[in-house]
Amino acid sequence: MLDNPHPAHVVRDPPREGEDKLAPRLTLSGISKSFPGVRALHNVSLSLYPGQVTALIGENGAGKSTLVKIMTGIYQPDAGEISIDGQATTLPSAHAAFGHGITAIHQETVLFDDLSVAENIFLGHAPRTRFGTIDWRTMRKNAREVLETMRAGHIDADTRLKDLGIANKHLVAVARAMS
Repeated sequence: MLDNPHPAHVVRDPPREGEDKLAPRLTLSGISKSFPGVRALHNVSLSLYPGQVTALIGENGAGKSTLVKIMTGIYQPDAGEISIDGQATTLPSAHAAFGHGITAIHQETVLFDDLSVAENIFLGHAPRTRFGTIDWRTMRKNAREVLETMRAGHIDADTRLKDLGIANKHLVAVARAMS
């Protein structure tokens, strides 16, 4: 079995005032994962805290994607423990991870340029009227609320995605995950 010669590194924002006392929302402890002929992860630990940005940095093959796939329920670890809010848990599927509020936003986002920001945010789960049609007013209002929550209120919910720059498109992808 080959060890990974280029392990990933974790970079975090420094905690904001008062955040250093917060408990992690998601903790991975002693995570290991192997594939035929290579050990992708060995005894990896990571804690994610609310309100804090964390980046996984490393060369190709460092294990970043493998770790994210374990966090999002796509892969199962060979060893180690996953805890959410201090409670040990398993994430047997991406659906189970999503049920805990865990999702990944990939570099190549799946968004639709000809739809509005609000439509992209609520694609597949748009609010409905009592008649079963899309409640456009509520969808735009909810989109604005999600964008405001993540400090992206400068993005107009009615703007077509194709009219946004790449950074704002990524913010819309984050808003979609948060919705």
